[in-house]
Amino acid sequence: MKKIRQRWYAAGIAAAAAGAMLAILLPGAATSGPDRPANNILARALDIELGRATPGPHEQLVSSGLLYPVLEASGALEERANAVGGGKGGANGASCASKFAGGGSGASVNIRVNQDCSLRRQSEEVIAANPTNPDNLIAGQNDSVIGFNHCGYDFSFDGGKTWGSYVPPFWQFVLLDGHTSDACSDPSVSFDADGNAYATGIIFDVNSAANAIVVAKSDKSLGGAFFHSPANLSFQQYRDVPLGVVANDNDPNVAHDKEFIVADSWQSSPKKNNVYLTWTRFTDVNAPIYFSQSTNGGATWSPGIEISGANAAICTIGSGSADPNACDQDQGSDPIVGPDGTIYVSFFNQNVPGAGHNQHVVVQCPGTADCSNPANWSTPVRIQEDFGGQPLGPNAITGCPAGRSCLPPNGYRVQDRTYGSISIDASGKLYFVFSDFRNGGPPCR
Repeated sequence: MKKIRQRWYAAGIAAAAAGAMLAILLPGAATSGPDRPANNILARALDIELGRATPGPHEQLVSSGLLYPVLEASGALEERANAVGGGKGGANGASCASKFAGGGSGASVNIRVNQDCSLRRQSEEVIAANPTNPDNLIAGQNDSVIGFNHCGYDFSFDGGKTWGSYVPPFWQFVLLDGHTSDACSDPSVSFDADGNAYATGIIFDVNSAANAIVVAKSDKSLGGAFFHSPANLSFQQYRDVPLGVVANDNDPNVAHDKEFIVADSWQSSPKKNNVYLTWTRFTDVNAPIYFSQSTNGGATWSPGIEISGANAAICTIGSGSADPNACDQDQGSDPIVGPDGTIYVSFFNQNVPGAGHNQHVVVQCPGTADCSNPANWSTPVRIQEDFGGQPLGPNAITGCPAGRSCLPPNGYRVQDRTYGSISIDASGKLYFVFSDFRNGGPPCR
């Protein structure tokens, strides 16, 4: 059996900290199996999670939503659950409790949004409000109602008091290897200015290299009650395919991750109702941020372009790109659109010296420009430094697995590669929130 391809960081980290290129070598060829994915990016992530490999000081990690189906296939999740007396949880269905009393002295009530009643994790949640009807909400989450791990979407027409739940029509899409996908991760949803909704997810086959980013639409008359093909065809609302295709690969050294979708919902914008998507494109050498746009309601998408750029003032640790100052070790991009149509994309970056010393940066494309052209994107600018010193596993005190961060005494999961969130108000003022560990210390060790 050929050895799985893995990324090995060359010796000489001190030289890399001074700005030298950080070489990554991938000997061998990939082979698939229950505990060894054919996609080398996912195989590397599995090895790190299980403690079989150690991440480099500036290496990005794939999101847990993308990783956990791989852990499921390997049997590691069941072993962990059994170790703590857990298991796979109860049966799914609509009979589980839908309301939960809030804590404290108030009379708050927490409402169940989705219909997955098992004990499995419903993570990477998103929510969007319809700009034409604030009582119409759509939420999304990694969901196990039809099996682990899939994307689920939920809808409300009464401001969140009651919800319906829906699985998007992603499962008829055929990947480039000829298979339909068996997992979906990183759900994201957005409304445009007219109240049309768009849902997306990363779909992939755990035991093959293929993975894709697809988009479905929910017309303004539907409010997210169900999603359909975004293609402008007769009987569109009754069609599952064709889906909008943002990215589609069958390369074992490429994996798409952490995609976020946003539609231009400003009535004043010159690009009203355009739809944009950003994501991390993991390769065998780097993890830059990519961008694609749709100008026809999600039906077709422009070829993906790299927008994370380069800046010698803030990105000094090369990782294999032709430009030694490329800001290309990224995760957690977050796109937002301003009233004038300008697109802002924030993301987390690790092309900086020093373990645990990272940064949040932002790029933008003007509302007057064609954002499918890489030349129209700005040089990345630092928003804020980030101090990611949270204690990493494996940790016997917290029970945290390798490569992840948890806090004692109960193993509460914290961000180990902290992703921020960007927003904008009607005046065009930007806001950014994030978490870091600059004021952390004992007993967090």
